[in-house]
Amino acid sequence: MEKPFFVYGSLMQGFWNEEKYLKGKVIRRVPGKTNGRLYHIENKGFPALIEGMETVYGEVIWVKDFKEVVCELDDMENFSESKKHKSQYVRVVQPVMMNGQSIEAYIYRYNPEADLNRKDKLSPIPNGAWREFMKK
Repeated sequence: MEKPFFVYGSLMQGFWNEEKYLKGKVIRRVPGKTNGRLYHIENKGFPALIEGMETVYGEVIWVKDFKEVVCELDDMENFSESKKHKSQYVRVVQPVMMNGQSIEAYIYRYNPEADLNRKDKLSPIPNGAWREFMKK
């Protein structure tokens, strides 16, 4: 089923992967938030969301050509449905708050067990907003 995506890093408006993967494909974009813990991956330059109870801020997006976009984003996030344990990020469905209501959205959650991530240096983002972190 086609669901929106919650994006919290380089896929947000104005960042490099939004330009590369989502340009002309976003139907609607709304500020949102979800639960988790947000980190900046120092050796890679992008964020990692893991399970947690802190607030993480981002955007909820609906896209055209859903099947094409989900395949492109899966590739970008190094996610494989059949090899979740080896995937850099895992695509999950999680509640997201937007405009005072809770909806279900796809989120790419960081996979600390993946071989690709074993040497990563994670720095906490205390306010849960990667956009704000990147302005510093």
